[in-house]
Order: sequence, then C-alpha cells, then structure tokens
Amino acid sequence: MQEPFLRKGEILLTTSEVCKLIRRPLGILIPEEPKIALRWAKLLISVLRPPKLCSVGDFVTLNCLRSQLTPDVAIVDLRVKRSATFSTKAEVLSTYGLVLEVVNPPSCITLEAWEAVRKAFVSTKRTLIRVIGEEDLLALVASYHAPLKSIILYGQPNEGLVLVYVDEGKKDKIKRILLKMARRFVE
Repeated sequence: MQEPFLRKGEILLTTSEVCKLIRRPLGILIPEEPKIALRWAKLLISVLRPPKLCSVGDFVTLNCLRSQLTPDVAIVDLRVKRSATFSTKAEVLSTYGLVLEVVNPPSCITLEAWEAVRKAFVSTKRTLIRVIGEEDLLALVASYHAPLKSIILYGQPNEGLVLVYVDEGKKDKIKRILLKMARRFVE
C-alpha cells in the first residue's frame, strides 16, 4: 500500500466527484457537541487501543488536548473555519516533540504534506504537522499512511466528530478516492 502517489513537482487536486465523496464522513460520525463527542471517542479509543491516534484540524486537536487525549500525530493550520487561532498556538506546540511545517494550499495535497504525514506515522515522537494553507484533505493522507487499527479524528463541519478506524477496507476506500483526484505539475 506504500507505493508513491506523488512525484516531485506534482500535486493532487480535488474534483467535483471527490468533493461529493468526501462530503460524507469517512468513518463514524458522532453528532454531538465537542465535549460529549470526545467522551464517546475516548471510550472507543480505550476499547480499540489504536497503535496511533491522529487528529486533523485545530478545533479537534485542541479539544483532544483539553480532554487529556493527546494524539500521536496532530495536523493543524492554526485556524478554525478560516480564522486565526493564535491564542492556542503555544498550548498545541508545547505538546509535541517533533514539529513539521509544510505548505499545502486549499483543495490540494502537496508532496511536501504527503511526505510529512508519512514521516509522522513512522516517528517515535509525538508529531505536530503545522500546515501553511489548509489541512482538511490531509485526513485522507493520514488514513492512507496510518498503521492498521489506528484512529483518525476530524471534524465534519456543523455535524460533529468523525472517527475513522483504519483497516484494509478503509485504506482501499481512501486509495480509490486519492486515485480520483486530478494531478498537476507545478514549478
């Protein structure tokens, strides 16, 4: 499953078909307010005991940390719904032993972001990926690179928390979505 998706200078871009696919949660939607949703997520995590836990998004990551649930990998852009969240920057940054900074424009996945997510999942240190741009699509990359039985948490806007349990079926689904993305070479 670890074949390279991207070559140097190439990016993946969303298509209308991909947008329709990712509008639906990739995993279990917990349609509750954040504190309650995280209680449910913590319960599932305690039962499933994932080898890696990843959060995607500032709101989810911050709520995890404040609930004493520290993701092994956190992917943030220090923005919530396109607004800066600098008041939480120190709180988030101080938790992680390895901080990787990548550029990933909206509606795409860059090779730099792809490689940072891959590196984060093989690291023995808790890793924060600070995205300059947008991190939303990196939930796909996290699900692709995460070890089997890992859990990815991300927010579904105005709906709740999504918990993705990574198994072979989920990896195949993610791979099919990634293969439907458009490819472009950039200078």
